[in-house]
Amino acid sequence: MYTHQATNAHPHSTPTTILGGGLAGLAFAYFANLEGERIRLFEAAPFLGGNGRTLRFGEALVDTGAHRLHDRNTVATEAFHRLLGSDLRRVEAPSQIIWRGSGIDFPLKPLNAAIRMGPKGLFRVLAENIIPNRVDTPTTFEELAVLRYGPTLAGNFLLNYSEKLWGRRADELDPKVAGGRLSGLTLGSVLRELLLGASATTRHLDGAFYYPTRGFGMLVDALVDHIGEEYLHTDAPVTRITHDGQRVLSLDVLGECQQVQGEVVSTIPLPRLVELLDPPAEESIRRAARSLSYRHLRLCIVRLDQDTVSSSASLYFPEKSIPFTRLYEPKNRSSEMAPVGSTAIVLEIPCSDQEKWWMMSDNDFETEVLRALPATGLELGPITGVHSVRLSNAYPILDLNAAGTASRLLEYMGSFENLRLGGRAGTFRYLHTHDLFADAHEWANDRATSETSTSST
Repeated sequence: MYTHQATNAHPHSTPTTILGGGLAGLAFAYFANLEGERIRLFEAAPFLGGNGRTLRFGEALVDTGAHRLHDRNTVATEAFHRLLGSDLRRVEAPSQIIWRGSGIDFPLKPLNAAIRMGPKGLFRVLAENIIPNRVDTPTTFEELAVLRYGPTLAGNFLLNYSEKLWGRRADELDPKVAGGRLSGLTLGSVLRELLLGASATTRHLDGAFYYPTRGFGMLVDALVDHIGEEYLHTDAPVTRITHDGQRVLSLDVLGECQQVQGEVVSTIPLPRLVELLDPPAEESIRRAARSLSYRHLRLCIVRLDQDTVSSSASLYFPEKSIPFTRLYEPKNRSSEMAPVGSTAIVLEIPCSDQEKWWMMSDNDFETEVLRALPATGLELGPITGVHSVRLSNAYPILDLNAAGTASRLLEYMGSFENLRLGGRAGTFRYLHTHDLFADAHEWANDRATSETSTSST
């Protein structure tokens, strides 16, 4: 609930205003707090954490997304340990692709996948990788996938899946949608697997990560505790942002004008930020903002009377005949996510505003998902409960037009000297949790360095 509060009793006189209380906004608030900054944060929803929460259904704890904490940035990893302490555990749980009832390593290992396709498939994959691909710099995701894997593996496992996830043809998607997962896959890696067998563990496998003992929401709770809940305002949508063309001057929050004296960090969706500006941006900027779109997620949570369904962190489904893209089982991340003898699985269906999956009633949505479950080939025990959750703006849709459009908008918003953008939705980039923390730390460190330099001159 929004209430007008005094800000943190820190040395700096002007507070930093943060728009959005998802993980990105909380990360900025956390590092600002560490540097002695006063902060005030406004979140439109009645809760903090955005799409990174942990919910309870019966006795099962379920994350809103297949979240994991990767050890890929020293600053971020240190922050995770500092915030969670002994509740942060290292997990070894590789994921798999389920294709025609068979399990295949994820991220894709070429030989492992090719063998599942039979002798003809194996020969075809080897032949495609022997002949060099002439595309030096792929300009679409389809070109990148074919370059890395060849047309057979790419077509069966990557292109269909990506089209389900993003709602665009693979030749309309930017290569950045790969998120760095398609590197290092060459004929050499295929031959290493062929010669060394199971001992040929390739570097791109993604089965080790950190995870909180009682769900990803523990990270959100730890951030809130550190920052101070009284400085984090929920049910507080920003409805107008005034400016003079150079600086943000004020915010309207539930009809109340909040003057801005310090810096503003926005993690709300980039098109929404443009829409809030008063005076409005020029029409070409507003048109560009309206052309950007996000992919939503609809989750179906199925509670089961069995101990576990699989040993994988996540299962991916590239076949278009199966409506969901991914299944994750929280208990495989931490045994404390469900009692002994029971478990829950979460099925993700990406969709947009006008697609049937987003518009369905909860009952119809759950019925349709349950009807599709037998096609997975998984052995499932008796169902004890079914639930659904909507997650808005889960992924920025990185089609070929989005990169240039987003760059133009970021350049325009960067012209405001006291405005900084952050987060996946706020910068229209495909970012992971460690990226969010790294960006927030860099911002806070730069500010501290700048202020130290200013005070010493």
